[in-house]
Amino acid sequence: MSRYAIYGKYTPEALAAVRQAGYRSRETQMKTLTESLGGRIEAAYFMPSAQWDFMAVAEIPDPAGLFAMLSMAGATGSFDRAAVIELYTASEADAAIGAHLSWKAPGEA
Repeated sequence: MSRYAIYGKYTPEALAAVRQAGYRSRETQMKTLTESLGGRIEAAYFMPSAQWDFMAVAEIPDPAGLFAMLSMAGATGSFDRAAVIELYTASEADAAIGAHLSWKAPGEA
């Protein structure tokens, strides 16, 4: 299962609704949505930032599930912007850099 850091910025209208319902309601919805894909939320954080309103670390079984989740959430019009970063453990990163790749930099023969 892949792990992602997901950042989001609510529209002003959505943020007003979050403040009315409470942030715990959004955390619950994040968990429900991710679990419906067979994944899970490891952690959810809300931050008073000009750049982002929330950040979640999620395990999602496949990229298609991530696409479906972001597409569905984006279609609600509740988000001004979002960003997703795939995360790797040290062991996963070491395995990736251990791969034998064939590539030449521009200008190399």
